[in-house]
Amino acid sequence: RDWPGELTLEEDRYALRGHEWEFEHKVGFVYTVLSKDKSAVIGCVYIYPSRLDDYDSEVVLWVTEAEFNKGTDAVLFEKVKQWLRDDWPFDAVVFPGREIGWGEFFTTLDEQDRKYVQ
Repeated sequence: RDWPGELTLEEDRYALRGHEWEFEHKVGFVYTVLSKDKSAVIGCVYIYPSRLDDYDSEVVLWVTEAEFNKGTDAVLFEKVKQWLRDDWPFDAVVFPGREIGWGEFFTTLDEQDRKYVQ
């Protein structure tokens, strides 16, 4: 509930450098969501290869509390799902915390990892 939490400017810059590297190397894609007038950051979308065998991508997104209270989260979620269907080469996308609960996601991940360790 406190994501993304409070970051110092230096912590934020460090994280952004990491996301830039991921983007350049096509191993992950992070997008900032701006207000309509582009004056404020209102959220973020993270697209990564899925850690679960049954999916090829996992996507996490969030909006600020103020935007959530305006209903922006639901709108963004639908827009992102449509964008992924229309413009990305994924067959199976998992949305942890939305279409699969975080508990189920991590339990499945743990079970899957155990079969690879044995």
